[in-house]
Amino acid sequence: MVRAARLLPTLAVFILLLTLAIQPSHAQQLNDIRQTLADRSGSLNEIDDDLAKQPLTDKLAGQIRDQVERTLDDLNGVKDDIRRLLAPVRTQLAAMGPAPEEGQPAETGQVARERDRLNERAAELEGLLRQGDTIQARAEVVLRQLSLERSATVAAELLQRGPSPLSLEVWRKGLQEASAIASELAHRPVLWWQAARPAVVGWKPYLTVLLALIITLALGALIRHRLKARYGQRSDIETPSYPRAVMAAAIVGLTDSLIPAASAYVLLLLLHQTGLVPDESAPLARGIAMAIIFYSIVGQCARAVLAPQKPQWAIVPLDADRARKAGFHTKLLVAWLSLGTAIWIATEPFRPASAEVSMLFALLGNGITAFFLLPFLGNWLWKQEKPSESGEGENPGTSHLPLLRLFIILAVAAIPLSALFGYANLSYQIASGVVLTAILIGGLLLARTMSNAFVNAIFAPAGKGGWISNQLEITENGSQSIGFWFGLLIDFGLLLLGLPLLLLVWGVPETVIAYGAAEFMQGFTVGGMTFQPVSLFWAVVIFALALIAFRFLRKLLNQRVLSRTRLDVGARHSISAALGYVGFFIALMLAVATMGLDLSNIAIIAGALSVGIGFGLQNVVNNFVSGLLLLIERPIKVGDWIVVGGYEGTVKRISVRSTELETFDRAEVIVPNSELVSAPVVNWTHKTRIVRVTIPVGVAYGSDTRLVEKLLLDCAKDHPDVLSYPAPFVVFMAFGDSSLDFQLRVYARDTNYFITVTSDLHFAIDKAFRENNVEIPFPQRDLHVKNPERVVEVLRNGSKKQSEIPPQGSDD
Repeated sequence: MVRAARLLPTLAVFILLLTLAIQPSHAQQLNDIRQTLADRSGSLNEIDDDLAKQPLTDKLAGQIRDQVERTLDDLNGVKDDIRRLLAPVRTQLAAMGPAPEEGQPAETGQVARERDRLNERAAELEGLLRQGDTIQARAEVVLRQLSLERSATVAAELLQRGPSPLSLEVWRKGLQEASAIASELAHRPVLWWQAARPAVVGWKPYLTVLLALIITLALGALIRHRLKARYGQRSDIETPSYPRAVMAAAIVGLTDSLIPAASAYVLLLLLHQTGLVPDESAPLARGIAMAIIFYSIVGQCARAVLAPQKPQWAIVPLDADRARKAGFHTKLLVAWLSLGTAIWIATEPFRPASAEVSMLFALLGNGITAFFLLPFLGNWLWKQEKPSESGEGENPGTSHLPLLRLFIILAVAAIPLSALFGYANLSYQIASGVVLTAILIGGLLLARTMSNAFVNAIFAPAGKGGWISNQLEITENGSQSIGFWFGLLIDFGLLLLGLPLLLLVWGVPETVIAYGAAEFMQGFTVGGMTFQPVSLFWAVVIFALALIAFRFLRKLLNQRVLSRTRLDVGARHSISAALGYVGFFIALMLAVATMGLDLSNIAIIAGALSVGIGFGLQNVVNNFVSGLLLLIERPIKVGDWIVVGGYEGTVKRISVRSTELETFDRAEVIVPNSELVSAPVVNWTHKTRIVRVTIPVGVAYGSDTRLVEKLLLDCAKDHPDVLSYPAPFVVFMAFGDSSLDFQLRVYARDTNYFITVTSDLHFAIDKAFRENNVEIPFPQRDLHVKNPERVVEVLRNGSKKQSEIPPQGSDD
């Protein structure tokens, strides 16, 4: 033990020296930082040279963008290292305080030298940090310049005018070259077969391809049958719910397109792997396979969504006739687009073609595309129901449809017209933009519908099959609120996904989209705080997950812990509510931490808002604080019978702003918490639930008062809900005007039995008095008339006049 104790200092010194040896010195770290900054500056110089020497193509723009983004990542890392080295230096300088001014005592030599050393190091690090900022700004300028130049290049290509198809010479040259291309394409299958004959390659590759194709078809057919039989558009279901119809459309679209698309892909892959496709025939094979895949996926999904043969399963607001018509024209359009896709991929070796061929392809191909798009602009698809005079049948969400239709008509008309005037690239862009936009919007709407249906299904109210709502005790209003916010989050996510794709479809260069996305991801600054979209998204997700976790923990606490204690309902509710508030606060802090906000800035903003809160929201804050006081002091609790402000009832819920009171007429009264704290409140069940019931009774004069007392006590003692202690008793209250007034005072064991005990005692007293001949008198009044003769005379005259009136129906 002594020897080990002696070795401890030596071991500590060894570990310290080893740590110092492993860690790089300050000078070495600075040299590495300078070298990295120099390398990144050199990379930007090389990029400037590349941009000056060669034209900016898509490939070059992508390479430069990747290189600049790597440079920015390296710069961010270097700047973080500089800040990490600069932080302790600034801390030491702050601890030393400001340097002494003239006339003040000078610092000691050691302190002055240490201050100079720290200031020199801080200046050096701050200079490197500014150098990194300069290089970063230069890199951002390169990205911006790259984006602008690429946008200008694309715009110039779109507006580049070629030969007009109105010239006969263009048709002659174009048709001649197109005939040569078509002849070469027609000869490709022959060359393909000659290059892949069995005598040359043997039968093994063919057997491999055939076996793989059979396995793919068998597995696809099995999966299709199983899924459609259970989740598909079944004929035996006449009125499916909308979530069920959405799921069935997804299953049918997926399974019907799975077999041909997967088979085409597997066949193409195996043909390449086995060498059965020569290089010169590869574009033709790839074009045929992509055409099959495109037709299968788009056509079958459109058919599943429209459901023309089973209109009850349609998820779009079209009747059966319009759905069948839309399905027919969609099938024609998709077939032509599939054929065009095959031709475009197969003619890849012949590009770039002459201007005359490109113009003819643009005019004929895009003109046929516009022709197949025309039926979708007819009134049969865009007609709306006429609203009635009362306003029924009017859908405010369809007011934009005429404007959208007009925009599509102009776009479709521009497809052949732009080609006719010589703008082939513009014609291609408009045609592909219209078609791909329709496919993109349809896919996003289908994804949105499926996502909302899924959210509404899992967060359905507890009484309607919602398992999560049942587990977390979420009310119907809560389920609707959760569905709304999740739907909003889904829409935001689909918007972020669809907007770049939409820009890409309409020819916006990838460089421009990437630059815009990078700028968007950097976020926006408000009051010195930077909000980034990704951080906001994760903050919302973490906040929601934390709330759900605390909600589940709160339910476990109520069911597994508090329910087994001897605490009353109000105490259990207070503990549960406190856990809910703590959970909300923790979830909020986690969300703030995820966004990376500086809490000092939040404190400043909160201080500025406190003035506005003091004037404009003082009632809200007052109610909130009062709610906390009610939960802590518990003058009232859930289940209490209270009387406040002229309202009487049972406390059902205490929230942070108000308390929900249910009257005995089943009316809900929302009482602000501040009124429960500041105003007098009668709480019948604050300390105990025992309540006194008072029954007033009057008996006739001459009744046996002791018998009355005995009968009243017997009625009280016979009731099961009347306590024996405190014992019931009878009070002889007064000699009334018409009766002898008594009061029966009993104690019911619970306030819930107040009404029933009162009613039961009334019945019992009435029965006992009848059996013992005890009379309950009516009120008695003595009337004194001052002039009885005059009253008699008036009555006689009135009777006489009444007898002189002829009876109804007489001839007089």
